[in-house]
Amino acid sequence: MPSTRKQTISRRLDTAAGEGTSQVPQVRAGQSEAQSEMPSHTSSTPSPPEDIRRHPAPPVPPSGTPDQDMRSALQLLTSLVAAQAQRQNTGAAEKPVSTRVRDFINLDPPVFTGSDPKEDPQTFIDQVYRTLRVMHVSDTEAVELASYRLRDLAVLWYDSWERSRGPNPPPTVWKEFSEAFLRHYLPVEIRRARADKFLNLRQGNMSVREYNMQFDSLAR
Repeated sequence: MPSTRKQTISRRLDTAAGEGTSQVPQVRAGQSEAQSEMPSHTSSTPSPPEDIRRHPAPPVPPSGTPDQDMRSALQLLTSLVAAQAQRQNTGAAEKPVSTRVRDFINLDPPVFTGSDPKEDPQTFIDQVYRTLRVMHVSDTEAVELASYRLRDLAVLWYDSWERSRGPNPPPTVWKEFSEAFLRHYLPVEIRRARADKFLNLRQGNMSVREYNMQFDSLAR
């Protein structure tokens, strides 16, 4: 009996030892025992902290919010105002030629014939220039409109002067035309005579009004 009990106890000890060794984790190649004993981590995402769950982030506003609509409306209004201002600045140039000629004639600029001794070339240039300035025409259009008010001998002079500029010349501008016009119809001799008359001007029997008119006329 004693030997049988010993055999039974021995078998139980062997069984317990076998079960204990089966629970020891196996060490993979290249892995230390310390690493093999570290608990493995699961791939599940950790839950957010408690303060984030209590205070969630504000939602992102979708496109087309009132603020964006207001900014778009302001940009559109700004572009429309700029386009309107540009159209106003270039309105005279955008009109047809016939319309600009009609507007010029309706303003009643003077006519210059070149054959009437009472005509004053300086007065013609000054009054035509004021009319053109009101119309806001370009320098080249100013010459075309001013030449339209020339008559008789003045037309012959203008055609001759245009030919003297040579073949295929650049467009004539107002400064060039007005200087050539005054050189021809108000030469240096006449200017000197008017300058002497201005320097020797005395009121004499003239009224103050007549004296001022003579003074202003010769002062030009």
